[in-house]
Amino acid sequence: MNATLTKRTRRQTRALLAAVALGLGSASNAGDAERVQPFSVKYEIARSLAKGEVEQTLRQGADSNEFIYDSRLRGKGIVAVVFPQTPTQTSRFRLTEQGIQPIEFTLDDGTRRAEHDGAIAFDWKTKKAQTHYGSKAAELDIEVGTLDPLTVYVAVMQDLGRGVDSPHYTVVERSDLRRYAFHRQAEEEVDTPAGTFTTVKYRLERSRSKSITYNWFAPELNFLPVRVEQWRNGKLKTTMQLTSVEGL
Repeated sequence: MNATLTKRTRRQTRALLAAVALGLGSASNAGDAERVQPFSVKYEIARSLAKGEVEQTLRQGADSNEFIYDSRLRGKGIVAVVFPQTPTQTSRFRLTEQGIQPIEFTLDDGTRRAEHDGAIAFDWKTKKAQTHYGSKAAELDIEVGTLDPLTVYVAVMQDLGRGVDSPHYTVVERSDLRRYAFHRQAEEEVDTPAGTFTTVKYRLERSRSKSITYNWFAPELNFLPVRVEQWRNGKLKTTMQLTSVEGL
């Protein structure tokens, strides 16, 4: 296989993995524990030549207030040949009186090489987050309401369900703290492989990022995003569409 094509496909596959976290976004109150509903969903995802399937599962953890959110990417076509591994992102979190509290977030690119893997450990007693990505480590100061790249979407689904119009969050992203701001755009009908949905379109802006992400949230699915588009410099880079849903 052409070496240049192989390298390009690997880069695009890792870009897909990064986009998955953005397509999954004020803290909740204690009553929200009853409103976190376990589910399993699948999306088709595409970025140039790279195509794949994303499977996301939200399930109960060790007790009634602990949950685990998994996101797995499986390549299709040339991606499955060049990159047969299954990159995985996992977030473990609790619902408390202070809201959603991430416990740990891990990223495994599916290979034996650790340079693209990552982890975030949250210590709410000291209000510190320890991050490790490849050979780089950092310690960040965090406040109540700080989230990780997966729990931010649990938070935004809850907040939209409560009628919050323009939710925004602080998110630990690699070795940095970033502001995620969701701006309401319009109500739109969206056709997906899983069906047609009445949605609310939101524009996601992340601090210090040149990318813009559009999410179409479906109220009938507890504001699950049914379509996601990532744009950069005016060009569409990545798309995700819902293909199946269970539990919502």
